[in-house]
Amino acid sequence: MSAQLKETPAKELAKIPEYTETALALQDLSARYQGVVFDVTAPQGMKQAKEARAEIKGYRTALEKKRTEIKAPALERCRLIDSEAARIKAELERLEDPIDQQIKAEEKRREDARIAAEQAEMARVTNIQKRIINIRNIPVRAHHDSASADSIQVLIGDLADIAIDESFGEFQDLAIAAKRETLEALGNLHIATKAREDERAELELLRAEQQKQRHEEEARKAEQQRLADEQRDREQAELQAEREKLAQERAELDRRNEALRQEEARAKAKADAERLEQQTKERAEAERLITEASAEADRIMREEKAKREQAERERLAKELEPDCTTLAELATTLAASIELTIGLRHPLAKAFAANVIADINAIVEEISAWVGQ
Repeated sequence: MSAQLKETPAKELAKIPEYTETALALQDLSARYQGVVFDVTAPQGMKQAKEARAEIKGYRTALEKKRTEIKAPALERCRLIDSEAARIKAELERLEDPIDQQIKAEEKRREDARIAAEQAEMARVTNIQKRIINIRNIPVRAHHDSASADSIQVLIGDLADIAIDESFGEFQDLAIAAKRETLEALGNLHIATKAREDERAELELLRAEQQKQRHEEEARKAEQQRLADEQRDREQAELQAEREKLAQERAELDRRNEALRQEEARAKAKADAERLEQQTKERAEAERLITEASAEADRIMREEKAKREQAERERLAKELEPDCTTLAELATTLAASIELTIGLRHPLAKAFAANVIADINAIVEEISAWVGQ
């Protein structure tokens, strides 16, 4: 851009003559500062940068001041142009507005009349069309309302009384056709409805008959159920009575069994007491027998001892061993006699016999000792 400014004559730059001086200065400034990088980190470089900025800023502010100065007359001229135009326009509108209002009022009246005529015509046509539609919708309404054959017949009469006259205007032929078709549709609907009602009546009769039969069947079943319930109640009552009877019999049987158990317990206790008494008696008898046997043995031993002492003292040296043998045999015989006397079944027999043998052996030892004296 700076090269282009250098090559451009000053007269071509001054499209606004008042800006020529600044334009020429711009060429010089571009030549000196375009692309220059100042060393702003150094004091001298910062100073040069600020001086360059101030110089360029001076031309910029001078240019703005000049622009404001040379534009002021033009702005005043423009203000006068707009102001005068507004004044003349107001005077023209003051003359124009009354005429415009008259024209617009007439145009609005004509438009309102046209709209009213169109609305009236539309209302007339709509009314006729609604009347024709109502005629055509009679079968539909009757069908939707589930009308009876009698009510449909009334509708046929009412429709037949409707006059298709000049009030239908250009739609008179359409209304005639609609009435004819509707009467035909109502006639068909009447026939179908009458047939349906007759069929429904027959169905109602059949349903009533079936209902009657169902009620009779239900009554019969109810009676059967009642009889069955009564039979069940009787059977349950009898079963309950039988259960109560069985319960009483079981209670009586339990009572008898308890009495029998008590009797058996008493008999067992009595038997145990008798057995214990018998055992006590047998034990006492055994003890008595043992005592008697012991006393008898003592007596026999004393007698035998006396005999032996008398006889044996005389032949003691020669017959010591045979006498002792005889004494042992006597002890054995005595033990066997004791066992036979007391009885092998008594538990004390063997013990007593063993004691007797031990005693005899002790006697033999005493004899030996005595002989040895």
